[in-house]
Amino acid sequence: MPDFRPFALLKGPHLQTLAGWAAIPETPLPETEIIRMRLEDGDQTTLHLHPSRDLERSCPILLLLHGLEGDASKPYMVRTARKAWQKGFRTVRMNLRCCGDAEGLSRRFYNGAQSEDVAAVCRWLTGRFPDAPLFVLGFSLGGNLVLKTALQEDLPRLDGVIGICPPVDPHRSASALRSWRNLLYHYRFVQSLVDRVERNRHLLSPHPEMELHPRMSLMEFDALFTAPHSGYRDLKHYYDTCQTSHLLNQIRCPWQIITSRDDPMVPFDSFDPVAGQANLIATRHGGHLGFIGPKNGQDPDWRWAENRAIDFCCRVLDGSG
Repeated sequence: MPDFRPFALLKGPHLQTLAGWAAIPETPLPETEIIRMRLEDGDQTTLHLHPSRDLERSCPILLLLHGLEGDASKPYMVRTARKAWQKGFRTVRMNLRCCGDAEGLSRRFYNGAQSEDVAAVCRWLTGRFPDAPLFVLGFSLGGNLVLKTALQEDLPRLDGVIGICPPVDPHRSASALRSWRNLLYHYRFVQSLVDRVERNRHLLSPHPEMELHPRMSLMEFDALFTAPHSGYRDLKHYYDTCQTSHLLNQIRCPWQIITSRDDPMVPFDSFDPVAGQANLIATRHGGHLGFIGPKNGQDPDWRWAENRAIDFCCRVLDGSG
């Protein structure tokens, strides 16, 4: 596997992270079908299926999950779907509840432990395409949701799961975000979350009574809103439910984590339980969802982690015939 080498002027973790965020908008994928899907509790979300036709029903499927305050239309989601399509995959970009064009369709807000929603989409895909290998790839918060989904007992067969920069220990990640070095990311996330709750407050049940403000910490937001709204006893119960770091070796399908040792939001010691394993790819540089450097070999672009994730799916398929 080719090693990641950042561009000479983008070696720092924050430069990589910010360069990853400052993405050029992607051209929408043609022939994308947007599907409203009813979840198990009656709420709805949306799936962006591409292409909706012209592929064999048995061709492999890649389900993509976005990160905190992302959605199915974000450049990294569209870009990765396009690269997978060019390799012969049907792709499905999933919006978490209240995100993207799924906003306004839910009584419950999304959270980092809602793996039952991802499992419901996996079951739906397995029912619609019973002969198709199914892979699931998640970015950041979505990456941890993917890993948590793979741990569920009642899941149909998965052929592989990949998490890019997943916060497998949310206690550590939430603490890291409080560092002064991460204030830019921290308050951007919280302000976006507070704005989203305010836009959807009239729909949410139970109706949130608390006052939220954009200068609160993510921990305060999760303690005041996420945990009680989602039915958890308190912040610790919510973060404990999200955590996957101590359970990764129980995943039964092929799995891969791609992360960087200098990720400012996901401390590398979060991965101590699987340190040294081949399932964990840990680069020296990369920041959080950065991994921007010169092309490697046949890579279609300079987005190293996305390309390695698709390579993983192709290797699994090659190994299974």
